[in-house]
Amino acid sequence: MFRVFQDSLESLSEENRHHLLNVVRLNPDEEFEIVSSGKVYRAIYDGELKILREVENSHETRLRINLYMALIKQDKFELALEKTTEVGVSSITPIIFKRTVVNIKGKEDKKLLRWQKILESAAKQSKRDIIPSINNPEKLENINFKGTLIVPYEGAENLYIDDVLKNTKGIEEISILIGPEGGFDESEIEYLKTMGCKIVTLGTRILRAETAAIVACYQVGVNEVVR
Repeated sequence: MFRVFQDSLESLSEENRHHLLNVVRLNPDEEFEIVSSGKVYRAIYDGELKILREVENSHETRLRINLYMALIKQDKFELALEKTTEVGVSSITPIIFKRTVVNIKGKEDKKLLRWQKILESAAKQSKRDIIPSINNPEKLENINFKGTLIVPYEGAENLYIDDVLKNTKGIEEISILIGPEGGFDESEIEYLKTMGCKIVTLGTRILRAETAAIVACYQVGVNEVVR
């Protein structure tokens, strides 16, 4: 069943109307789902929007997952946005590290609009109840991480995401920090240790930044679902 997002339930936005009628080619009596303010409704559109009922089941987990993702090359960063949305991330903040080489200065507004479109498309496809938020890029030292902070790092030893999640009873948020393509600077790891982060391993292989983001968010999301 097709799903769209919008703020108001009074009428379909022009964009959603075009998508449903001209792209999806929805029939006048065919139901679709509309998400507004985190709630899901069944509806039809026969020239005007008609809300049929609210849908009670949720596709979101209890645990909020905040991804802090190194600003990496455009295609790889956008892949991470799309796939982490599909596996359940709640918010994404691009991070500028000492070894970050990508520079979008002067292009932030244009990039944010593009990223928001990617998140919305992925949220529709995976039937999320929310569209993850995307924030302006920030330097590492300016971030106030929420909840338990998990940092996948190639130098980690014998601590896995599963081990961290065993001790998250009562915690409502998990933050995941993914380093840049060139890896963390050692001073950044020392700084993160002073903040009480959990430095974890994702296995014996060295993963690309975008792959590490997808794997880490998936592991947190899946563990939350089966707990």
